[in-house]
Amino acid sequence: MIYQQGKVSVDQHFARFGSKSYAIDKINSVDVRIDKKNSNVWMLFAICALMALTIGFKSIGGWAVILVFSVIAFLTYRNQPAPVYHLMLATSSGEIQATSAGDRDAIADLRNAIESAMTQKV
Repeated sequence: MIYQQGKVSVDQHFARFGSKSYAIDKINSVDVRIDKKNSNVWMLFAICALMALTIGFKSIGGWAVILVFSVIAFLTYRNQPAPVYHLMLATSSGEIQATSAGDRDAIADLRNAIESAMTQKV
C-alpha cells in the first residue's frame, strides 16, 4: 500500500476512491485544480474607506465612517471561504474528478502517491 487515508487508497495497481477504483496503468496524468470561492466584496469596502479618507472628513463622524468601512473590509476579507482542491485523473475515457478536499497537503500527498505508483515497474 502506497497511500491510505479514510476511504482513499493507492497501491501499485489501483487507486481507490470509496466505491470507485481506477487502474493505475490506465491513468494518463494527474492534476490538481483549485476552486477559490473568492469574494471581492472586501475590496468595495476598502475602496469606500479610502474614498472617504481622500475626501477629507474633518469631523469625528467622518472618521467613524472610515473606521466602519475599514472594519467591514477587514472582516469580509478574513471570512472568505477556504479554497477547495480537486484531484483530477485523465484517462483514455476522459477527465475525472476523483476526490476533493480543503487540505492542500492531503491532495498533494495523494497526487504524489498516484504518480509514484504510475512510475513503479510491475
